Amino acid sequence: MLKIKLNVIIMLSFIQSCFSMELGTSLVQSSEEKTPFSFGFLSSKYPHLMPLAEQEFQSNDAEEKSYLESNLTREEPFLSAVMSTMNTSVFDPRALLTDLGGIERYESCCREYLTALKPFLSQLSDVGFFYTVKNRKENPKNIFEDIVLASEYIYEIVKSQGQEGSNLVLSLGRTPSPVHIIYQTVLELTKCQDQKAVHLNFSGDPDMDVIRSAPFYARNQDLVRARNMVTQDKLAHYFEYMDTLNILEHKKIYIVDMLGTGGGLNSFLKILQNYFFYKQTALPVIEFLWLTFDVDMKYFKHKAAVKYEGKTLGRGILCFIENCEKNFSAFNIPTSIIPITYLTLRMMLDNTLFQDLGSFGIEYPAQKWTSRYDEERKRGGKYSDKFTSFIKKNSINIINFHMKKQPKETAQHL
Repeated sequence: MLKIKLNVIIMLSFIQSCFSMELGTSLVQSSEEKTPFSFGFLSSKYPHLMPLAEQEFQSNDAEEKSYLESNLTREEPFLSAVMSTMNTSVFDPRALLTDLGGIERYESCCREYLTALKPFLSQLSDVGFFYTVKNRKENPKNIFEDIVLASEYIYEIVKSQGQEGSNLVLSLGRTPSPVHIIYQTVLELTKCQDQKAVHLNFSGDPDMDVIRSAPFYARNQDLVRARNMVTQDKLAHYFEYMDTLNILEHKKIYIVDMLGTGGGLNSFLKILQNYFFYKQTALPVIEFLWLTFDVDMKYFKHKAAVKYEGKTLGRGILCFIENCEKNFSAFNIPTSIIPITYLTLRMMLDNTLFQDLGSFGIEYPAQKWTSRYDEERKRGGKYSDKFTSFIKKNSINIINFHMKKQPKETAQHL
């Protein structure tokens, strides 16, 4: 008991130091130890919001909550929606997304994606799943196969570029949940021993001021700040959660996610660096695996807070530009592009309905980093078990099909 109390005291002392240290400026992609980052920005800037941050978390505003409660809230309709969506052609104009500005803009987006994808695929070798991606990514059968191909590509990226020994592929938040399930299945079918997959619940932009411009964030800025407010106790609780994932033993960590403003990844990189510092363990090599339709960064290059510097086709450096007003820190992180269609991202991976009901992950901003939400975190979405089972069962057939279609000389590679 004395040892446990002593460990708690040591941990809380470290957490306290995180709140008093000066803000760092860069993420170290090596084993060198650096001063961790501060996590007292929002609480210092908006102390009057502390009581709000301690209240029970409210997942959506009234408009969004009403929509979720009135659509597909029973198991069979939800699973039918999953099957219907995953069977959708990734280039089907009938699945038009209104935010693209009409059918002509949608078809233009598809053409631009394929134009950028062709040279990207042409550089891939005819080995393993690289061969499969090279021959099927331009015209996957449906959204489901598009996700499978992305997962297989992640496997080959890690296999060809990873560190000798143990490599960790960490799916961050709810968006990459289907990718995580399928990637795990790839590891099982290939009997891979030097890659490991874990999922980490994470949402929002912890300890960062409002940077998102969507209507909900613009209308509810104080609520968003309260969600993102990190206290000493909450940071300690998140570290305890990270302890359960055994992430310290790996030589390289790949973080899988999509990217919008970059605030979530920026916050997580700071948390990750502090966690390794607290554990007195050298920070391993970190790489970002970016799920995106923007293969040539034509759209993303206009972002003010984040720049992408391509080194080779599909691989480069993601550069975060410091913004002290928002607590957005400067980082440079090696990045590999994982191509996936816009329709796949919007209709499945980043779809609020599927994330809330089907993901084994939960919405998990800093406001929920308390024991009150531990059971929910373990339970996942309402239909997550069914969703996971459906994805895994069907992905096995597609992965095996892809492996059989590969040239015979790739067998040794797998």
